[in-house]
Amino acid sequence: MIKREIIKYCAHCNDQFSASRPTASFCSNTCRTKACVKRKQDERAKADLEAQHLQEQLQLQLIADARRLKREQKAELKRQEHEKQAEIDRQAQDSKRIQDDKDAADLVIKDQKDADDIQKLKDKQIADEKQSREGKERMKKLIKDHKDKNILAVFVNDFIHGAPVETDSNNTDHFFIQL
Repeated sequence: MIKREIIKYCAHCNDQFSASRPTASFCSNTCRTKACVKRKQDERAKADLEAQHLQEQLQLQLIADARRLKREQKAELKRQEHEKQAEIDRQAQDSKRIQDDKDAADLVIKDQKDADDIQKLKDKQIADEKQSREGKERMKKLIKDHKDKNILAVFVNDFIHGAPVETDSNNTDHFFIQL
């Protein structure tokens, strides 16, 4: 059997060569060695490029994480400030409600005192009017009993209210009322 030679192109230098085997890819051993060295260099460069790309992605991820963390911290601070303000507002409302309740209670007490004072004044006025009426009735009775006199001397220091009164010269309890 005669071997047929196959014409192929070198995988490294692209020169045409006759291959004794169908699986041959290189024209010589030096091309095979150069191709291996070049492949290794390309693999290293590719690995370095991938590592650099991965490093850049990690840096970008770190920057994004730092930004996200900063945003979350700002949001947390805002939320805490909002909670503090809400607590202050709630305390102010509680204080205002307590003050309003106290003011309302004070107002009720004041109104009750005013009503008591008014009732006392009314009771006093009624008692004064009753005493005045009784005094006037007694006076009328005394005047009826002593019609013929112009001046009436009466021992009435406890029941005369509002009448013009003069005392005698030695300041006794004799009151003289001009009729």
